[in-house]
Amino acid sequence: MKMIPNINCYRKDLIPRDLDMSCAQNVKVDAVFLSHAHMDHVGNVGLLDVNIPIVSSQMTAAILKGMMDLGHSQMGLEVAYAVPRKASEDDGRIIETEHYKKASFIRDKLDFEFKAFEGDHSMYGATAYAINTPDGWIVYTGDLRLHGRFKDKTEKFVREAKSLDPKVLII
Repeated sequence: MKMIPNINCYRKDLIPRDLDMSCAQNVKVDAVFLSHAHMDHVGNVGLLDVNIPIVSSQMTAAILKGMMDLGHSQMGLEVAYAVPRKASEDDGRIIETEHYKKASFIRDKLDFEFKAFEGDHSMYGATAYAINTPDGWIVYTGDLRLHGRFKDKTEKFVREAKSLDPKVLII
């Protein structure tokens, strides 16, 4: 239905048997960086393969886990842990939950250098990131603001990001 990108990095337990994934674009995903816990930044992350590391602040991880624990389980919002699913025995096109929680894969060390910067936003745990690549630094701002209680954190991020002389800035 083209509601999500046609790429090959989704959880296999969510793909119905009758869905042809042979035309899905091959992509390599080293990690997913979450700037904060607003749904426009984390929605559908739970559809990704659980072996893809998720990087966030501790506060963002705690908020997302709390939202999962207190709310209704929805496939796209399973970020803190995944609820495995399987094809229905009656109809392989239907995917059902197995009704248990399983901790997602946790990776101790990523194979690349990155820096995390606290920022000011309407959600606690807001973080900006800088990722070091062979071609130079890529900086992702997340959502920034300069009018809140922690505007000094945003100003510090801007200064430190500028000192990296980034090749790419994603806002």
